[in-house]
Amino acid sequence: MLKVKAGRVLGRWEWGQPMCDACLLEIEEGVEPLKCENCGANFHPDCYTSLKNTKAVCPKCKVTLE
Repeated sequence: MLKVKAGRVLGRWEWGQPMCDACLLEIEEGVEPLKCENCGANFHPDCYTSLKNTKAVCPKCKVTLE
């Protein structure tokens, strides 16, 4: 995920931890996020499994999760 750094130098991009698009928390280092094949949304493995077992659609693009 790219973030804009605020302060003296505006418009400078920094890499940050990816966010889970289901629970909106950061995905910790060392955890491989699962992605929606359609829009590339990131998910914790547990969040992805939970989504598949309940709604079965991506919260960003509303496409059925495989």
